[in-house]
Amino acid sequence: MKFSILIDMLFDLLSKRKLTAAYLAEKYDISPRTVYRYVELLATKLPLSVKRGRNGGICLSDSYRLPVGFMTDEEYNAAIEALVSAYTADPNTKFLDAKRKLSAQVKRERQNLVILGETDSFYVENTLPWLAEKTRILQKCIQNSVLAEITYLAENGNKVTVNVEPHALLLCKGIWYVYAFCHTERTFRQFSLGQIHTLIQTDVPFRKRPFEWSDVTCVHTQEKQLQIRLAVKESALPALRERLGMEALHKTREGWIAEFPLSDNENTVQYLLSLGNQIEVSSPAILRDKLRKAVQELSKLYP
Repeated sequence: MKFSILIDMLFDLLSKRKLTAAYLAEKYDISPRTVYRYVELLATKLPLSVKRGRNGGICLSDSYRLPVGFMTDEEYNAAIEALVSAYTADPNTKFLDAKRKLSAQVKRERQNLVILGETDSFYVENTLPWLAEKTRILQKCIQNSVLAEITYLAENGNKVTVNVEPHALLLCKGIWYVYAFCHTERTFRQFSLGQIHTLIQTDVPFRKRPFEWSDVTCVHTQEKQLQIRLAVKESALPALRERLGMEALHKTREGWIAEFPLSDNENTVQYLLSLGNQIEVSSPAILRDKLRKAVQELSKLYP
């Protein structure tokens, strides 16, 4: 009973963000004191705050979402199908509400961050001067709606020159891209800035074309995600907070633990190796094996 109430309270808070103790006490037929005891339990894992007074309540941070990888796609689909079957047998709206919440969570997990507004409203430091200059020129092309002429290195090693209409700059997994309408192929394409050999801002204007942000989300770097769990020494906490955010870290009786998703690629292995003996990968086993092999290869270079 206690566990089911805690789970229901979690989804209620995810949906409404602020609830009163009186509402929860009446809903679950428990005392306000018991409500606050349950809130204290949830607060050990969630960014909850209790505000007193007229407009107070039990509040869940707007930035909090269920962790990516909370359930696999197969588990989400199975749960959603079960809720549909339950509604068929018993047409209670609570089954539809639960299905809607799970479906929304699946959609959120597949979204990427999109920064909207004027391109001069944020700043990204780029220590490589050639990449910084390319982003500056492309930003001007986007702001002024003028064509860019780019010469890029194709997969076969040949240089290809095309005129493009730049619409967006993307930073995905540490790689810069420009999302642009290509006049040669008459479609939107993504060009890696690192592969661009020459870039010229022209005076030729263009009219911006409508596009969906879902089409922009780094189609060149779609990779399997690993749900990673680390045992962390306190000396590594500042670096991990900066890279992953405070939400990825929590303290247990055994010490600090970090849980987060990262792509299953070489960059992830290199990042974890850069932390040295300040962390230990607890799971998944496949990542532990990759780290072990990488360390063995390094040891051959430095016998």
